[in-house]
Amino acid sequence: MLLSSFLDFDSKYFLEIGNFGISWYAFCILTGVILAVVMGVKEGKKFGINPTLITDGVLICVPLSILGARLYYVIFEWEQFYVEGDFGATFRHIIGLTDNGFQLAGLSITGGVIVAVIFVIVYSRIRKLNTLAIFDLLAPGLLIGQICGRWGNFFNQEAYGGIISEKTFSWLQYIIPPFVMDKMYILGEYRHPTFLYESMWNLLGLILILIGRRKNKKARIGDFVCFYLIWYGLGRSILIEPFRTDALMLGDIRINILVPALFALCGAIWLVLKHTKLKAERYLDYQAQIKENKIDTVLVKLEDVLVSYDRLMKNAYYYTAQKFLEKEYSDDDLAELIKENPCEVFDEKAYKFYRNYLLNNISQLGVTKDCKEFFKMLFTHDYNVLIYSKFDKELIDLMLNELGIGIYVSVRLEENPTCKNALNTFKNQKNVMVITDSVDDLKLAKNHHAQTSLVSYSDYYDEAVEEGPTHIINRFPEMFNYIIE
Repeated sequence: MLLSSFLDFDSKYFLEIGNFGISWYAFCILTGVILAVVMGVKEGKKFGINPTLITDGVLICVPLSILGARLYYVIFEWEQFYVEGDFGATFRHIIGLTDNGFQLAGLSITGGVIVAVIFVIVYSRIRKLNTLAIFDLLAPGLLIGQICGRWGNFFNQEAYGGIISEKTFSWLQYIIPPFVMDKMYILGEYRHPTFLYESMWNLLGLILILIGRRKNKKARIGDFVCFYLIWYGLGRSILIEPFRTDALMLGDIRINILVPALFALCGAIWLVLKHTKLKAERYLDYQAQIKENKIDTVLVKLEDVLVSYDRLMKNAYYYTAQKFLEKEYSDDDLAELIKENPCEVFDEKAYKFYRNYLLNNISQLGVTKDCKEFFKMLFTHDYNVLIYSKFDKELIDLMLNELGIGIYVSVRLEENPTCKNALNTFKNQKNVMVITDSVDDLKLAKNHHAQTSLVSYSDYYDEAVEEGPTHIINRFPEMFNYIIE
């Protein structure tokens, strides 16, 4: 068993255990993807975007982009792969299958970028996301991926430039790290480390985007993807590709100069149009609007939403009435009796019996399906969660424990936990979502400018719908997706 050193730059493998190995090239690409996802998730929160949407998108986009990068390279280097009269051999060359195993050498980042752009457009439309905002969100991630991925070329000793002249070498050797220069000694000559030039160029672009997103008050939605296209395009077409010796050609045209130049041109035209004709929304204003409207607090009615307590209440009233009231109660009588406040119906002794029955028979509650998972997800994503009810604190705690969600409720009202008191607990009620079955609660929440969700199984559904709830919930997992998106 051999575990290669993390600093063994002469090895093709970052990690090698027996017959299993992870190449430095794969490690660089994987590192870039992970860092891009981390940044995407972090920045996505500022846009009110569900992290799951980002990770799901990345899981689809990365393989497609690698495929696009490969196909782009194959198209313009067809002579390397085509075997006349042998389709099987041609196909094996294209997918990188050799006698020594699977070796995928030859990717073009330009092809990967093209596929990524197309994917983001389609994905954002399907998910009903602001396409320009998503592009701005992903621009830093693309640069991070390219910064890390280019170092894979260093380890493979590929995508390098021409021979460094003695005059250039005399000062360049003091700027470029020795381990890089040593690796760039190829075929008896020192070569330009174009991978390093591009990596540093992209790092500078990343810094400028991150500063611009926070400091540039005039920036509009879509400006940063335009900047990416311009920065990437100019860097590749002017600073990087002229040094390289492995150009992709279309006749006498260097494709890896032409296409990035077109990227830069399209980005520049798009940028000008957005600030003149299209008048896109300001970037910071868009973020502020998202933050203002983003739900961060969820108020949920306990009875008839999370639990069905008809059986429990009916039995509690029935046994209490049987023991302490002289009248015999029919089912209709009980139905009317339950509508009354037990404190007004029963004397002190009867009410104590009634309370004890509820406390001792809490298992008779009917529990709404999937609600526990819903609260667990809210808790995991740091939402404020408050349960309101007509019941007192002791009964509420018992019911929550019966539901198994007590540990996920982050805010509690010690006394009088009504919908009104729950709403008044939070200053910015625009960020509050009220989940209820009650017409009165919907009216109250609307007056407080809170968002509302009506459960579809409400006994007052037809009347409640007329109040115009923000959302109608059929299943709690669906509600979570709505809230977080």
